[in-house]
Amino acid sequence: MKITKDIFKPLPAKVLLRLFFAISVISIPVLYQFNWSGFGEDSNKSKSIEKTIKDGKIISVKETETEHFQSGKTLWDWLGLAGTLAIPVVLFQFQASEQRRAEKRAFVEKEQAEQLAKVEKQQAEQREKVEKDIAEANLREEAFQDYIDRMSEILINRRSRSELFLDTNEKSNHANADNCVRDVARIRTVTILRRLENDTERQNRVLHFISDTELLQFLLKTANLSGINLSDANLSGANLSGANLSNANLSGANLSDANLSGANLSNIILNDANLTNSNLFNANLTNANLTNANLENSCIQNTIFINADLSNTILVSARTWDEEEIDNNFELISIDDGYSPPYQYEKFYYTDFSGAKLTNANLVSTNFTSVKNLTPEQIKEAKNWYEAIYNKKLFDKLGLPKSLRSIVDSKPRDFDEDVYLEKLIGCQVEVRQYIDNETKTTTRGEITGFSTSNSRVNVKTVNGENLEELSLYEIYIYMTE
Repeated sequence: MKITKDIFKPLPAKVLLRLFFAISVISIPVLYQFNWSGFGEDSNKSKSIEKTIKDGKIISVKETETEHFQSGKTLWDWLGLAGTLAIPVVLFQFQASEQRRAEKRAFVEKEQAEQLAKVEKQQAEQREKVEKDIAEANLREEAFQDYIDRMSEILINRRSRSELFLDTNEKSNHANADNCVRDVARIRTVTILRRLENDTERQNRVLHFISDTELLQFLLKTANLSGINLSDANLSGANLSGANLSNANLSGANLSDANLSGANLSNIILNDANLTNSNLFNANLTNANLTNANLENSCIQNTIFINADLSNTILVSARTWDEEEIDNNFELISIDDGYSPPYQYEKFYYTDFSGAKLTNANLVSTNFTSVKNLTPEQIKEAKNWYEAIYNKKLFDKLGLPKSLRSIVDSKPRDFDEDVYLEKLIGCQVEVRQYIDNETKTTTRGEITGFSTSNSRVNVKTVNGENLEELSLYEIYIYMTE
């Protein structure tokens, strides 16, 4: 049998008193029945002998017997007894109550002292933080003013200014050539931007300054900005081509119309950034975070999106293929090995989407003509994926129905019309002949030839009928790429 230690604990004083009172109430009536208890009536006898002595002789002896009676304990006796017994109890209770009150008062005073000490400590820490923030803000302001002063010296000096702006024209053969003045200006700018990290207001003041002085178009080209924090920075229209922005934080930044061609953007944070109309040609965005970013109408030719997160990204009208300038979709590679005659070949640009996440990305009119490592499973994670433009291989894999487009609308702008029509010979088309702008007949067939003199085409229908010299506006071609 298991006996717990709790039964050996002493009982509280109140319980003991109640128990004693209960035992007393029960036992007193019983004790009244016994004489030895002294609670009931009682009597005792006493004898006295009275002797008369005269002349030294006992004349007489008188013996007297007396009986004394004692009544039982009355209510008044019990009240007296209770009062006598209650005095130490009351004194004990009073002492215990006072002790508890003193302990409670000491506990409250201790808590108040601790709370007061805590509040004072927080106030001291807050004052210290405010003073530190003010001192840091003053230092940042001094650094900013020092940067403006030093850059102003370069801009005001005629010689250094001319070197700074030397050959900044994009079309110049020396557009990418740097000099010591430009290097110094770039280093100072990058240094101040790093010095002002987490100070978006002053960072934007720096960027506004180099924008107003027309330095933003070339000063940050090839700059080393790896790991920098430029969140919410305004870099609209900035030329960051060839810059190193790996591991940088540009969340919420404005990069609209920015030139990021050839930039290293691996592991960059660009969530919620504005990249509309930006140039990301040949940029490396491996492992980049582009969630909720806006890349509408951006150039993403030959861009690397390996393992990039493009969830909820707006890719509306973003393009991997230049429909207007075909020559912009490849580069000519010259081969001269010294043994065979020199020759050239076309190396086409491909945007790499290997492992990229496109969950809920907006793909309306996104041009995926020139891509690699992009699977139908990735595409179907996006929304509006069926409204994007695909190459024939992806088009077939996705199982999309063939769409129709007017020959007039589908011709690239820089293509000679005769050359374009010649490429369409044998293509499946739909002939729509109109009267009063309403469709009269619709016939399917294939283009068999065209007229170079009046821009008309010949079509052989599925029924074997030859339709000659049809207007280009009546011909609709099935588009798969």
